[in-house]
Amino acid sequence: MPRKKIDYNTILACKAGNEDALKRVLLHYESMINGAASRSVIDDHGEKRVVIDMEAKENIQQTLMLQIYMKYDHLAAPPQDEPKETA
Repeated sequence: MPRKKIDYNTILACKAGNEDALKRVLLHYESMINGAASRSVIDDHGEKRVVIDMEAKENIQQTLMLQIYMKYDHLAAPPQDEPKETA
């Protein structure tokens, strides 16, 4: 099932530093961020477990926020879905 897109106005609010918008963006990508920050470890009983490396998670979140704030061109029009060709 395709992931629902983030609303364009949410991205604009995030770029402007709106805290609620920042939280919505982080929540939207939380499962992907958790997956990227997951690590396999062996616990004290010799069992293999998957844990989330919180330092890596925070680093990914900060990078995402910086990319939106610093690199996102809010003056450009939002991307449009490509028209489907009919044969």
